[in-house]
Amino acid sequence: MQLIKSLAVLGLAAMSSAAAIDSSPVPLTLKKTIKSREEQKCLCQSDVDYLIDGYSKIIQGWKPEYEVFLHPDLIDYSDSINVLAGVPLGVPIFPTKADFIQHQEVAPDTLPLIVTKLGPWDCDELSFVWTASFPESVRGVTILGAKKTDEGLWAISRIDVEFNSLTFFKNIGGTVTPPGAPARV
Repeated sequence: MQLIKSLAVLGLAAMSSAAAIDSSPVPLTLKKTIKSREEQKCLCQSDVDYLIDGYSKIIQGWKPEYEVFLHPDLIDYSDSINVLAGVPLGVPIFPTKADFIQHQEVAPDTLPLIVTKLGPWDCDELSFVWTASFPESVRGVTILGAKKTDEGLWAISRIDVEFNSLTFFKNIGGTVTPPGAPARV
């Protein structure tokens, strides 16, 4: 019986010293495959959350410190915005990061944006559905492209956003005259 107790104590001591050497919850065999943030080639869940949070902050009210969320190669497409601005469809509304920031500084969006659903995401793109509550709720879909900056952080490199532009237009003071009722034969 004394021998069993001694072996149990030795076994616990060996396990304790092994745990003291490596108390990480990640098995040693997996540690070699985990890359640092800078070496990661694809978005992970925390990166997706970070980019959506950054986009939401920008759209809710621009602050210069939000520039960190924008990649130097930023380009922004939105036929919903183009139609309101009188810009041809299919062309970028903000072809450069500087154009996007200039708009935000002069006429910030200040949308009360709430992300309602995270859509699919992959290595360098993510999508989500959002609403913005005004007198009438506006619903939209945004797809963000992402690239690493020179500092190794993910940043928004492309914005594709579409939304109910007529409702948005009415919410910002525009008027919409619906077409007349169809003629009856």
